[in-house]
Amino acid sequence: MFLKKDNRVAKVITYHQPDRKFLREIGIKIRQLREQRSLSLEVLSGLSGISYKYLQEVETAKYSVTVSVLRSITQALGISLAEFFSLLSGDHNGAYQYRRCAKWS
Repeated sequence: MFLKKDNRVAKVITYHQPDRKFLREIGIKIRQLREQRSLSLEVLSGLSGISYKYLQEVETAKYSVTVSVLRSITQALGISLAEFFSLLSGDHNGAYQYRRCAKWS
């Protein structure tokens, strides 16, 4: 799709943002698993190599988490990524919101 503005053409770029509910569920599950294992954020930080502050932000869904970071966290918790995702509710239809922006050239 193209838009016109002052004889300039813009291509509409569509991208997605992670759904907050999904990020919240990931954070809650990490916290539950950490607490089940009686680990503090500091200890999990040391085991995973992820900073304390970043782990805290992931648990509260303030930051999105990459697969590689999630893998480090799940390894430190003693489970695989597959096991971690199987523990989530699985109700993520529409897990992405689509937003449009125009890039003017």
